[in-house]
Amino acid sequence: MALASHRTIVDTTREVLWDILMDKTKNPQKYIESITDVTILEELDMYTIVREMTLGNGKKLKEIITADPKSLTIIFKSLEDPTATSLVTNTIYEEDGLIYLEYTLSSVPKPGHQDEAADVASLIKGAVEHTKKIAEANTEHN
Repeated sequence: MALASHRTIVDTTREVLWDILMDKTKNPQKYIESITDVTILEELDMYTIVREMTLGNGKKLKEIITADPKSLTIIFKSLEDPTATSLVTNTIYEEDGLIYLEYTLSSVPKPGHQDEAADVASLIKGAVEHTKKIAEANTEHN
């Protein structure tokens, strides 16, 4: 089982950060370099989509994605993956006047499959830090 989480302070507003996270649900290739193709298969409601991505290694990843603007959390749940059951959360926290961004990944291999995510901690940390850079670059400081 792979489990990793990373949290960092982001010098932005929660609105800017939330808009970026929402954009990432439909346009993940802007935020994750290894994505070569994205198809939105279905929009179930205003905050829930089913998408399929193709990664650089040719692997297809199908997910149901649900955003909750009240808790500032987006959940990415794998669908139809023959190798593992995975869940990723992206959450914005506001504490003590600061904005935090946290990603958490949980992946459990299915019977007969090994854990493919050898270094998920560095992948999650890199994804959070990359999103932080984008958010801070899109924030106007007065």
